[in-house]
Amino acid sequence: MVLTSAASGSYLIEPESISNSGNGIVLNGTTGVTIADIVAEENVGYGLWLKGASFNSIHTGVLEGNSIAGAYLGCHADGPSTAPCAIPPSNGNSIDGLFSPGLKVGSCPSGTQHNQGIGIAIDTGNKMNHVLVVTTDTNSSCGTPGDTILDGFDGNPGVACAGDFWFNDTFTIAPNHTATSAHPFCMD
Repeated sequence: MVLTSAASGSYLIEPESISNSGNGIVLNGTTGVTIADIVAEENVGYGLWLKGASFNSIHTGVLEGNSIAGAYLGCHADGPSTAPCAIPPSNGNSIDGLFSPGLKVGSCPSGTQHNQGIGIAIDTGNKMNHVLVVTTDTNSSCGTPGDTILDGFDGNPGVACAGDFWFNDTFTIAPNHTATSAHPFCMD
């Protein structure tokens, strides 16, 4: 599902994108879109891609088992990169699990699911984004719960991280995780 700038100002409730041969849900140049209870699982690529999309709000849901990342704010088809972009950055977005049942970004590769490399990634040059009350899936029925390589990644250097704000997130360090301290967050 691709939403273009024509969808700006829209409100989506419970959109689902499961087992696509590409990305799940793409906000391509949108502004002011609100999504509640998103489900983007088992997609080849990203579960949710904010591509040149600003001032959007994503509340609660599941972003698991996607081959690259649960959610990505940036412009590169293959994930975080320092290479320049031809499209505008994704700024001022909010991704949160503030309401029940929250927002899960982990990975549990079984059946058609992929070993999701990153839970949520904000790429270099994407600014003033908020990631609030997000958790790694630690479902005990999963053989390797929460097995993303990096649960959260912010490519903006420095303590201020270009104004990105990570707060009250629970990223579990499972046996095959890389500690998030390798990519320190701005405010966590």
